[in-house]
Amino acid sequence: MNVGAPVVPGRREAPSGACYPRGVRRDRRKPKNTDRRVRVNRSGGGARDGTSAKLKAVGKKMGNSGLDDVLKAKGSQRDRIIEFILQRLENVKSIQNKELLEIKNVRQWFREVARGEEGFHLPDPTRWHVCAQLYRRAIEALCNGNMGQGVLLLEKAVEAERTAEESLPEQVRVKLTTPERVTAAMPDTAMSVGTAATCPTRALPQGIRLASDILSIMDKMEHGPPLPRRRRRGSWWDEEVEEEEEDEADG
Repeated sequence: MNVGAPVVPGRREAPSGACYPRGVRRDRRKPKNTDRRVRVNRSGGGARDGTSAKLKAVGKKMGNSGLDDVLKAKGSQRDRIIEFILQRLENVKSIQNKELLEIKNVRQWFREVARGEEGFHLPDPTRWHVCAQLYRRAIEALCNGNMGQGVLLLEKAVEAERTAEESLPEQVRVKLTTPERVTAAMPDTAMSVGTAATCPTRALPQGIRLASDILSIMDKMEHGPPLPRRRRRGSWWDEEVEEEEEDEADG
């Protein structure tokens, strides 16, 4: 800027020598980072993402054809385990129905229970809730692709079913059919499954509703009827004397 230069009213001198009109800001700063990027987290959580990652890793090593064979084998193994669980749920439901009926047949066995005879106690259809809940969780894990977790839950379910079966009252046990008497055991298809094993996902089977049906039964007996007391009957002539006294009183 030249010293002594006249100042023109209404104008402001810019650093470059240009003039801005009055009222216009000289400092038009631009953002330092004009190309900022926004990161979007597209990763999904849950067990299915882990299963997919493992299957992709297998696919890289074996190729598409080898991966297809593995998926078919895993899917078939998963379905056989689920079919086994559904059969156990059908068996549990059938036994529970028979135990539920025995609550109404109390006259047929209440003496044995009241006397404390071995094996006879009150029916409790809710004893099957634990195994039904575990069987349902096992199916859900298998359908989500977590074969290892599903087999672990299946082991617990089988053990819970055995416990319920051992505590079954004798009046119910004698009415079981031959298939219903078969003790629950782990299927051969689940014996070689590792804890971290995965499988393809699938929709839940319709038969899983059996678990909900079993859990919906809440009937149980808290107390049984007591044994009736025997009444001593008097001699036949005592009854006649009482009748004669009643006749005199009426006369």
